[in-house]
Amino acid sequence: MKAPILDNQMLPSRFVAAAMCLWLCSCMSNSPAPDGFTIHPDFELDLVANEPIVRDPVQMEFDQYGQAYVLQFPGYPHGDQEGSIVRLVDEDQDGHYESGSTFAENLSLASSFMAWKDGFLVAAVPDLIFIRDSDGDHVADERQVLISGFEVGNQQHNVNGLIYTLDNCILLANGYNGGKIHWADSHEDSLDMSGHDLKIDLLNHTMELLGRTSGGHEIALDNAGHIFVTHNTDYLKHIVFPAHYLPPYRTDPPHSLEDIGQYEDNGLGRIFPIGAQVSRVNHPEQAGYFSGACGIFHYGGGVFPPDFDGNIFVADVVTNLIHRNRIEDHNGSYRGKRVREDVEFLASTDRHFRPVTINSGPDGAMYVIDMHREIIEHPEWIPDKLEQEMNLTAGMEQGRIYRISPKTPSGEPFQNFAALTDEPINFLGHPNQWVRTTAQRLIVTGEHQERNLERLAEMAIDQSNTLQSMHALWCLQGLQKLEEALVIAATQSADPNLVESALQLADDLAPSTQLLDREVALLEHPHPRVRMQAVLSLGHLFQENIERKSSDIQSLTTLLLNDISNPYTRLAFQTLPLDIQSQLLATLWSTTDDREGRDGLISIMTRTQFVAASQEDLQQLLDSKKLPKDAPTLAAVLSGLHDFLTNHDLDRSTLGATKQLLSMSERTDDLALLATASKLRKQLGLPLSASYRTTSQLSREIVLDQTAGTELRVVHLNLLAL
Repeated sequence: MKAPILDNQMLPSRFVAAAMCLWLCSCMSNSPAPDGFTIHPDFELDLVANEPIVRDPVQMEFDQYGQAYVLQFPGYPHGDQEGSIVRLVDEDQDGHYESGSTFAENLSLASSFMAWKDGFLVAAVPDLIFIRDSDGDHVADERQVLISGFEVGNQQHNVNGLIYTLDNCILLANGYNGGKIHWADSHEDSLDMSGHDLKIDLLNHTMELLGRTSGGHEIALDNAGHIFVTHNTDYLKHIVFPAHYLPPYRTDPPHSLEDIGQYEDNGLGRIFPIGAQVSRVNHPEQAGYFSGACGIFHYGGGVFPPDFDGNIFVADVVTNLIHRNRIEDHNGSYRGKRVREDVEFLASTDRHFRPVTINSGPDGAMYVIDMHREIIEHPEWIPDKLEQEMNLTAGMEQGRIYRISPKTPSGEPFQNFAALTDEPINFLGHPNQWVRTTAQRLIVTGEHQERNLERLAEMAIDQSNTLQSMHALWCLQGLQKLEEALVIAATQSADPNLVESALQLADDLAPSTQLLDREVALLEHPHPRVRMQAVLSLGHLFQENIERKSSDIQSLTTLLLNDISNPYTRLAFQTLPLDIQSQLLATLWSTTDDREGRDGLISIMTRTQFVAASQEDLQQLLDSKKLPKDAPTLAAVLSGLHDFLTNHDLDRSTLGATKQLLSMSERTDDLALLATASKLRKQLGLPLSASYRTTSQLSREIVLDQTAGTELRVVHLNLLAL
């Protein structure tokens, strides 16, 4: 907010006093958790705000002055009341909020907000709006619609999770309602976000699909900008890389959203609630497992014990708890690991405790936003008969906000808000993620950008604090002042996160042989995530028609053969230009390595070659002298022909080669290959082969034979389906 003449000028020092008071109290106190709660023994839980100051809270945010604001959602679940934002006030500076005032109201069914410039962005479906207080009276008096078209539906599925990214954009979780969205000043070129989360660049007026959505509530970003999402039973997922790298044709896997949680029993993740439990009414089998996962949160506050840095926390709103995950590297992605067995980080016997969102702020503590409802399930998922017996609005006037602090802090709470606002560049290397992110946002969106350029370049070069270097580079990118030399220097860092960021930054630079050589060199980097990003960035660079050397293709080939068992490295190779994929495919055809993933990659890359093939290309693909004779490759070629025929006809010579291929395929004993060949025959209008007719007679018997194996019966059933 812009500072008014009197009150807000005192705000930073007042907040410092409150924070220091709170910190001293937490260091001196060994008070137990409130009644009905259990928490990790190294932490304290403190109720810092409750009704009537806040009611139906769904999110809490801090502005750059350290002032706390809460978004209220009283319209859940009936959509009959509009949202509002309350500014919290700590009157006696004891770390607890005794009063609040309405900052903004009439916010539709707002589900999320975040600080932006001198105000807030609010996801108030069907719009994304910007609000600000222009005269310093703590009431928003300006409102601008930026984007429209978000679908209005079940309030659980509203867009949500507004968060500022390392690359100076805004992310929004879909929630599944989706919508065909457009800039408010233009209804043309709407973007259908069905099934995808959204990335918005407000500075350059662009938006794109981020990746396949989990359909959940909130988004978490770690220190290096890696994206984690959640949804109900699928409590922990990672977007391995953004969708803009993916080609328009089919890939395997079809997206880069990966489950990284621990799913021990029938695909469910075990959790340990306390007290008497009430099962989810429409899924009683989920009792004792993640059922209402939401509010995913990365801890980067800098004051928890070191073992908690980088942990991902996920709330379960049904079973009244918060689950902690240690995040470990795994093949270019991650795995979330339970830290303590049979006990959660935080759990409550209070069935009204509904932790919908978790966040952090300048003090480095964790804040838990408790919507505090008797019934949290949306009536859409409750059987009508049960719904008639329930009070769906019980607790509607209530709401709680808890602060979680370490008994022995490993760092100090942030204090200098005046300096953060005036000279944010001084805080790009701060141990608190909120401070670093706020500093970067203020630099990139501020009014005095030019004065920072020289120092930002110095910070980028000085890699003694790699977080500071990373933020400095992304600041320069946001200011459109990034130089190639700085990016190349960052690729030589010992920190793989900084190297990965440098490769992503290189995507925005003009192509050059220097960048190409450096990206090729990084194909041999020891960290799998860097190698994967190098493939993605090379694919982007090769699309720019930069000159390719045979040694570049050889380096890609070597990496492909070494990392072929990694599913997301395989996916990265599918983003390369088709002519490069063709050369790599020839190498795969000539190898006999049976490592996991080889046959699948051959299949999908072979089929991909037919997507953009011409008749001349097709002749090359069907050259029987070059074509391997193994069943997986033959099946892939036949499937590729099937794809080709959806948009093209075969000329006479190609039809002849195809018939030879069909005959070759039908002389094998591979039933799946026979089914693929027979499917192509039908598409071409050719009579089914004698092999098919003979085998199909046997298929009728096997399908009806209950003593035969299920897998064998399914193969024969697929044959009969023709």
